Amino acid sequence: MPDTRFSLVVILAEPEIADRIVADVKRLGARGYSRYEGFSEWRRGRGPDDAPGPHDWEGTHVRIETVVRAELATTILDHLSASYFRHYAVFAYVADATIARRDKYL
Repeated sequence: MPDTRFSLVVILAEPEIADRIVADVKRLGARGYSRYEGFSEWRRGRGPDDAPGPHDWEGTHVRIETVVRAELATTILDHLSASYFRHYAVFAYVADATIARRDKYL
């Protein structure tokens, strides 16, 4: 079996746009996802004089997770960047994933 790399894509987003993001992730090729509600506080960086900057987000969020081939993870992040990052409180990251039952993902 050829070596296939998988990635866990984790997206934290405002609840109001979660359904749109899930639809986009599925349309881009993800076979499934998990969705959880939570609370978070995000800070983008530091302010002047190294003082803490303002919150980018504080409140309820939706966490969306999907395991996809590494190439698709890049496609999903590119889409999120182009469609959501500038106008919404959306945070996303990718981590390598070791898959049990790999045959279910190929």
